[in-house]
Amino acid sequence: MADRSEDRFDRFTERARRVLTLAQEEAYRFKHNYIGTEHLLLGLVRQGDGVAVEVLANLSLELAEVRSVVELTIERGDRAILGEIGLTPRAKEVIELAVDEARRLNHHYVGTEHWLLGLVRVGRGDRGGGAGEPRRQLGAGAGGDDEDPIAERPGRGTGAGLSGAGHAGTAADGPPSGGAAVE
Repeated sequence: MADRSEDRFDRFTERARRVLTLAQEEAYRFKHNYIGTEHLLLGLVRQGDGVAVEVLANLSLELAEVRSVVELTIERGDRAILGEIGLTPRAKEVIELAVDEARRLNHHYVGTEHWLLGLVRVGRGDRGGGAGEPRRQLGAGAGGDDEDPIAERPGRGTGAGLSGAGHAGTAADGPPSGGAAVE
């Protein structure tokens, strides 16, 4: 029988899995002994392509600016981290919410767009810190809960984004290729 944590990432696209790997690298770079929502956001930005990056661009958010705000918001650790690091409870919640968003939208994959939606949902809690603080500094999500910025993607038209039927069944980030998400 497969490990439950491995099963969790089976539906993740290659790009979505890479976000987690990049988030881990960002945590090590900041000398943090955990992977938090801020690292997930940095991983998403560092991925550089995919639906989530298109959405951020559509919201007039420059990737370099997002990265800069996040880096200014979080503090660096004082010594290098050796060995494995784990996800914070909020980062785990982002993963659960990303999977939930994919399920809710009848997508058979979890892509970068679902990561972004998970980060936004966690960030709406306004508990401070993590990915929510840079989000507020950048002015993202100023509208109501019914906003669907992904629906406004160029070439999609209103209602044909994540919540529209035209997007379901096509993995904009590519279909998952199987295998473990993170070593």
